[in-house]
Amino acid sequence: MGLTNLFSLLSEKMEYLTQRQGVIAQNIAQANTPGYKPKDIISFNDVLQKQISGGRNSTTSGSFQLATTNPKHVQGLNNGGLYKTKQTSDLYEVKPSGNAVVLEQQMSQMSDTTAQYQMTTSLYKKTLGLLRTALGRGSA
Repeated sequence: MGLTNLFSLLSEKMEYLTQRQGVIAQNIAQANTPGYKPKDIISFNDVLQKQISGGRNSTTSGSFQLATTNPKHVQGLNNGGLYKTKQTSDLYEVKPSGNAVVLEQQMSQMSDTTAQYQMTTSLYKKTLGLLRTALGRGSA
């Protein structure tokens, strides 16, 4: 794997985590909305495997494009981001109002997403430091 691919993969992972954080924040904001079902983003591993195997949503440039089944569909990003959201299928509890957001579960997912983002940015910085050292510019 070349450095360009590594930096590209790390950037994609950070974009994925940023969008997931937004979806989780939306779930928390809707915690008292009657009938609201929490959403999540399909896993990064699923998206990555589809990209590697040349799935139909991948392009030669390596970006993710919204698939359309009708020429009248609007082209653009899905839900404000590159990754597809899905309804959460494993609902732990549903309130009498029909709301299925469990704040403890959402806060746990947010904490996990934050930790993954910090790990990814740390890896990005370490890779840049190694590259600078290899070029003889020291680690700044």
